[in-house]
Amino acid sequence: MQKIDITIPKCDYLGIPFIYKVNGKQDKLKENDIIYFSVKENLSDKDYIIQKTLNNGIEYKEQENKYYITFNYDDTKNLAIGSTYIYDLTIYYNGNKPVQKIYGNIKIGPKVTLNEVV
Repeated sequence: MQKIDITIPKCDYLGIPFIYKVNGKQDKLKENDIIYFSVKENLSDKDYIIQKTLNNGIEYKEQENKYYITFNYDDTKNLAIGSTYIYDLTIYYNGNKPVQKIYGNIKIGPKVTLNEVV
């Protein structure tokens, strides 16, 4: 399991790449595998602030042999700049046996290039 902290610009579009590996070798998810990228304010919360799944916010790009978690305007429009949330990326092999691969904090940042505070 690996801890990675992420900053996402508020109301912006962002694709975060990741490589899926099995036993240290790059691989592709199988038909029955399920992947979730889940964001909550607190670990004990029942509701997700953001949740992405394969083909619903997580896409595989064949030419790059990478998966991308895609964030868009609507994902962060109601979140305050400077706020921090927790996330994890969990894979269910064959629909069961969950394995948490990555976890960390997500911080909502400003759009630096445009100097916007939305």
